[in-house]
Amino acid sequence: MLPLVALLLLPPGPQAPAPSPLALLPPGPHAVSITTRVVLDTTRRFPVPGDRLDALGPRPVWITTWRPAPPTRRAPVTLGDYVRRTASELRRQRASGAEQAAALDEMVAYLGQLGGAPDDARRALALPTLATAADGAPRGTGAERHPVVLLSPGRGESPLFHFALAEHLASHGYLVHAVPALGATGREMRNGPADLLAAAQDVLLLARLLRDDPTADTTRVLLVGYSFGSGAVLRAASGLTGVTGVLSLDGSAVSGERAAQLEALGAPPAPLAVPVLHLEAEARVGTDLSRLAARAPDCAAITIPLATHITFTSFALLGDAVPGMAPRLAVAGSARPAAAVYADVVTLVRAWADWRGGGAAGAWQAALDSLAREQRARPRPCGPA
Repeated sequence: MLPLVALLLLPPGPQAPAPSPLALLPPGPHAVSITTRVVLDTTRRFPVPGDRLDALGPRPVWITTWRPAPPTRRAPVTLGDYVRRTASELRRQRASGAEQAAALDEMVAYLGQLGGAPDDARRALALPTLATAADGAPRGTGAERHPVVLLSPGRGESPLFHFALAEHLASHGYLVHAVPALGATGREMRNGPADLLAAAQDVLLLARLLRDDPTADTTRVLLVGYSFGSGAVLRAASGLTGVTGVLSLDGSAVSGERAAQLEALGAPPAPLAVPVLHLEAEARVGTDLSRLAARAPDCAAITIPLATHITFTSFALLGDAVPGMAPRLAVAGSARPAAAVYADVVTLVRAWADWRGGGAAGAWQAALDSLAREQRARPRPCGPA
């Protein structure tokens, strides 16, 4: 046994990362790693920069993965590091340094469209997150299998839009995979059934790849779709096994034109046999959900008061760092900051995921009742308005 003095001189072991300014809720017991890789889908043609129109190559599907990980002393990735990763999403190989710098400039411009001052936006891009980069590291032996979340973002958007939700779930033991929402023939979507089908096929590709991951519990798979992505996961759910639920984050495919496009792709053999939860912004409270109820008989809907459409994304956390964005992130006149409203969304997502993955129903009901008592969540019938 080493003497006490020797023990005191030993270098400290790995430490859990310090809380991120972008962390909306206390993280779980796990550190979080992030990786990105590209899978080329040779069954589909897709144009990337440099392709000749008469010689299109395979569709690149960039997969961002968040994993529960042991503590590490590596520095966490920043929000800007996430943005740099998005520069590759239309390519078949990693983007160059110049292309990554251009992606940062484009993000500053995007935040400017939301009211953010350029200097504030650039400072926000330097903020650390909870995750550390683990590209190229082994993914585990399968000694511990994790429930899975497959995430499809909004129209033309990147997994970046949901980094905080993914990190939070991974810190609580979930394996989270996400893909960017590319159209059938490019980043720009035509909003038609072909784009919806392409996004659903990307989710199905994620599911197929789980078979080769010994750390994935393929009997506990939750599908999550934001906005346009809700249509992708509702479509994909009918062709998968092991799905424990489908979660729509202010999804556009639950009613109206997008629901009609989903139906135009061909009805599934039978209504979905898995439960569906639809979380919606205040502005959608009068939406007729009868089409969703017909497609998913076991469905529930919850309105999040004070939420706007963008409040369901991780950009809701930037109100303090980029003050000019604050008016766009929550309902006008709201006394609660958008980050607090987003925290309610994530609380419900994780509680429902835990329940559908085999946890106690009481914990889900307690989380919902707590928010409902404070008028921060309002259940409503999943059917006609």
